[in-house]
Amino acid sequence: MAPGPAFHRARRPTTSAFASLLLVIPLIAIAVIVFKTVWGANTVCKGGPFCYLRFGMTAFILSGLMLITQACPQYSRLLEFTWFGAAQTQLQILGFFAIVIFGAIYEILPRLVDGGLPFPKFVRAQHWLFMLGTLLLVGSLAFAGVQQGRAGFDPAAALPGLRVATLGWTFYLLGSLLFAANIFVMTIRWKLSLVKTVIAYIKSPLATSEVKP
Repeated sequence: MAPGPAFHRARRPTTSAFASLLLVIPLIAIAVIVFKTVWGANTVCKGGPFCYLRFGMTAFILSGLMLITQACPQYSRLLEFTWFGAAQTQLQILGFFAIVIFGAIYEILPRLVDGGLPFPKFVRAQHWLFMLGTLLLVGSLAFAGVQQGRAGFDPAAALPGLRVATLGWTFYLLGSLLFAANIFVMTIRWKLSLVKTVIAYIKSPLATSEVKP
């Protein structure tokens, strides 16, 4: 007798959870590579672009662990359809992708425009603001998701965590303003230098060659 539709519906969550658990293998491989290259490098970042990469790769590994946790049946019953999923998503987007991109811009853009950053201390300040913002945002959303699951998916149980998450967004806003100030002033300086170069080229006398008889 062939299995009915109810059997196939029962298999789908188990197959999905098993597929998510298989992420442990590539995640371990990525963690080993990150540890040997990023954390194992004898480089002192001091809040510079390399620190952005370190924090971003650590956030990527933690977001993978959170995704695997949601796939476990004993935890998915508590965390599914709660703010815990949003915490994992924000850690992957903001904690990993956005921070790594910011660090890459700080490293590449000054070389492209052939000039230094106008406010070097803002880079370190932004790094700490983004770190605190990520910890507050992701931690509070994860806490809100756990509380929501324990309360029988009551949305009111997540309100304390959501209030703290607002503070995390505030740190992100402050860090983004520091980034905008650095990039804006550096771009203005680059454009002014181009204008000065063009004006100097126009005003320079043309070299006249002597015509020999």
